[in-house]
Amino acid sequence: MLKSWVTACAIALLVISGTIFASDEMSGYTLHQFGDFEKNWHLVTVRFRKDTGEMRFVYANESAWRTLLEGKTDYPDGAVFGKVAVMTQEDTAFPASAVPSGARRVQFMVRNSAKHATTDGWGYALFNAYGKRFPDKPDTQPIACAACHRLVRERGEVFSQPMGKFLFPEPQNALSSKLQFEDQPADSLPAKLRAVLPRGTASVRALKGELREKLFAGTLDEIQPALARESARTGVPSVLVSLDRALFSAVFSSPGVASCDVKKSISMKAVHTLPRQDEHLYETVFCEERQP
Repeated sequence: MLKSWVTACAIALLVISGTIFASDEMSGYTLHQFGDFEKNWHLVTVRFRKDTGEMRFVYANESAWRTLLEGKTDYPDGAVFGKVAVMTQEDTAFPASAVPSGARRVQFMVRNSAKHATTDGWGYALFNAYGKRFPDKPDTQPIACAACHRLVRERGEVFSQPMGKFLFPEPQNALSSKLQFEDQPADSLPAKLRAVLPRGTASVRALKGELREKLFAGTLDEIQPALARESARTGVPSVLVSLDRALFSAVFSSPGVASCDVKKSISMKAVHTLPRQDEHLYETVFCEERQP
């Protein structure tokens, strides 16, 4: 039933009148060349983004699926993963449930060890629901994707694992432990970032490593859950700032901005810059579980 929901959403938004497709390319790929992948490939897993309310349906073609099932990490050339990010909305017939409401973005990982040698043998392509590239530079996004996927080198740079073993599953390594933070004085941060931090902030927890090198909108958005966890753990704001200091993502406690159970969670605000829009910031509020 779940797969039929996402298939319906994907078909409605990925294919326009059955014959007209987007022509935009990224990493040498276009959306239409993968055909009806959401119908013909294997559904690997479903991931849920708490901060954005997205369901993310991950698919694998036959080559990638076979490698996953065999427990291997040496993906052969030709292996491809596709992911459809679907927004959710309240089910009017059953308000306690959230149901798919339409595709937001489509992403691909394509294995070609020679063509994509600079990004560890994987090519990354991101499109909106109509097959158009996002406004970020197309040569920057794959580099940022590769930096993130290196957090799971032991899995062949693949985050998703097959669904199926729900009872007594194997424990998974905590990816958050691979992210390294350091204390940084607030007065050393860009002025635009200092301006949004809570009054009186003396220091922050700043993310280190190569994720800072090539940032795009997806990085700034997707890093926020990790920043939220670090901020909840330490009690101070957590930030990711690009090496050129032009872009940033920040998460910090902001009492009262979100309706939270104060005994179990913390009211938080997340703020990040929007590439190519110097004067605008994206803000969202949410509840983060308290850390032991």
